[in-house]
Amino acid sequence: MQGSKLYVGNLDYSATNEQLEELFSKYGKVSQIDIIPGKGFG
Repeated sequence: MQGSKLYVGNLDYSATNEQLEELFSKYGKVSQIDIIPGKGFG
């Protein structure tokens, strides 16, 4: 599945790239993680 992306929403603000990589790497190679900061709506 080359070039696939996965959106994961509703993450805790304290979530780190390392935590997400550890969680998802059991399902395959994680090549990039981008955590987009909240927009402040709410």
